[in-house]
Amino acid sequence: MIATAAKRQFKDAIYEQVARLGKAVSSPKRLELLDLLCQRERSVDAVAEEAEISVANASQHLKVLRAAHLLESRKDGLYVTYPIASTAVG
Repeated sequence: MIATAAKRQFKDAIYEQVARLGKAVSSPKRLELLDLLCQRERSVDAVAEEAEISVANASQHLKVLRAAHLLESRKDGLYVTYPIASTAVG
């Protein structure tokens, strides 16, 4: 019974991650942001400018991509830059 419960937990975790990935790439704008960040890491402001969206909107999209473990974030002075996650994409 314990092995079955552990298997169920493992499966649920996998399904949860796949669902997060699906949500992350379901938006054309998030795909564009991912494409920009595959070229080089950028700040939220730079991503927003290049994608022609507001900084708030870019920030929300980046939050979804981070939750799916597609991006990492790094504080760089006053700015946060977003590189592609080292094990996810690239």
